[in-house]
Order: sequence, then C-alpha cells, then structure tokens
Amino acid sequence: MLGMGLEAIYRYEKLLDQANSTVRQVMGENGILKKKFLEFQRDLDMAQDDLKEMSDQKKELYDIISCCERDIRYEPALLCFLAHGA
Repeated sequence: MLGMGLEAIYRYEKLLDQANSTVRQVMGENGILKKKFLEFQRDLDMAQDDLKEMSDQKKELYDIISCCERDIRYEPALLCFLAHGA
C-alpha cells in the first residue's frame, strides 16, 4: 500500500463493500428464484399427473361407450324396450 493515498484506499474499500453488497443481494434473489422454480416444477408435475389421470379416465369412458354401442347394435329387443319405455 506504499504509494497509495488514503483516498485511493478508501475508494477501493468502498468499491469492495458495494461489490459484496451486490453479491449478497444477487445470492438472495437467486435463492428466491430457486424456491419459486421448485414450486413451479412441483405444480407442473402435479398438473402432468392430473392430465395423465384424466386421459386414462377418458380412455375408460370411450371403452364403455364403445361397449354400450356394440350392445345396442346387437340387441334390437333392448332398443325396442328403451324406445317404448318400461
């Protein structure tokens, strides 16, 4: 530090303090963003699970509809019964 004036030392210490403050702020913001990302990822995973479950239910319902249509085609007496009421 020989040859450096006190003003230069003060200026560098002030810059170092500002840099440290900025690093702490960025690290804090990074922590918040990580937390939000994990929450978003969890929500996305849950939505994908729900979508898969609904898709499976849709397939089951289409299978039931197909089976019912087949039963109606092969049971004309049932059609007559349904048309005239019980």
